[in-house]
Amino acid sequence: MFSRALGRVARRSGATGIRRISAEDVSLRRAVVDLCEQDPIVSVMVRRQVDELGRRHAAYGELYARIISTPDGPVADAALWTGANLIPLGAPDAIEEFAALAAKRGRRCSSIVGEVDLVRDLWDRLKPMWTAQRDERFDQHVLVQTDTPSVASEPGVRIATDADAARIIPAAIAMYTEEVGYDPRRFGSGYENHIRSQISAGRTFVMTEGEGEDAPVLFTAEVGVLAGGVAQIHGVWVDPERRGHGLGTRAMARVCELTKELHAPTVSLYVNAYNTPAMRVYHNCGFTQHCTFATILF
Repeated sequence: MFSRALGRVARRSGATGIRRISAEDVSLRRAVVDLCEQDPIVSVMVRRQVDELGRRHAAYGELYARIISTPDGPVADAALWTGANLIPLGAPDAIEEFAALAAKRGRRCSSIVGEVDLVRDLWDRLKPMWTAQRDERFDQHVLVQTDTPSVASEPGVRIATDADAARIIPAAIAMYTEEVGYDPRRFGSGYENHIRSQISAGRTFVMTEGEGEDAPVLFTAEVGVLAGGVAQIHGVWVDPERRGHGLGTRAMARVCELTKELHAPTVSLYVNAYNTPAMRVYHNCGFTQHCTFATILF
C-alpha cells in the first residue's frame, strides 16, 4: 500500500533520516498527513495523533517520521507514533531505524499495533530487549463497510448521553476484560474517564432494554478513532444473554448509519480472525477486508 511508491521516491531523493515531528513543524506535519492520506483506513490511528499534535501535553506521546528531501519539499515515507500504543506506518525498510529508536527509549507502550508485516518485523527486533509480551495477535482483519447490510438496522440504538454513563461503564469494562484479558480498572480510573469522555463527545452508541434509568444495556459501541474521513469503531459489546439472535448485526447496522450521518463517510474496524461470531456480524453488516493488522499486548 505504502512501500512501492514511497520506495521510488526515496531512491530518487535524499533521505534525511528520522525526525521527531512537533506542532511547530508545519511542513513536516503536512508531509505525514500526505503519507496518511495514501491509505486513510490503515493510517487512521496515526492520522488522529497528527491532527491532535500540539493540543495535548507531550506526555501523551511523540510522533516520528522518516523525512525525504525533494525539490517540492519534505516527504514522509514512514512514521511512528509512540504513546500508549506503538504504531508503525509506511515503508517497511524504516522499521530498523524505528526499532533502534524504540529500543533506546525503552518500552512505554501497552501494545504495538499496525499492519501485520510492520508489527512483526518491529517486534522481532524489539523482543530481545523488551519485557515479555502477554499476547501476540497476528491475524486481525481490518474491515471497512463497502456494501449494504443484509438486515434492517435496529432503531433502538441511539447516541448515548451523560445520563447513560453509569450503566455503560460496566458493559464497557466487561467488553475490555473479555477482549484484552484483564480488568482496565487495575490501572486506575483512566478507562472509566475515557468512556465518560466518549459519551460526552457524542461518540458512544447504546441500546437499552426499555427507557427507564435502570434499564439494562443490551448493546454498546463507540467511535474510538476519528480522523481523515474515517471512523474506526471500538468497544462493540452485546449482552451475553442476547448473543446469537441477530441483535449485534442489527445494532451494528444502525451504528454504521449514525456514524456516517454524524461523523465520517467511511466506517472501519479491526477484529481477530478467530472471533467467528463477530466476523459473521460484520460480514452481514456489509464489511469487507481491507488488510491485516497485528497487535502485541503487554
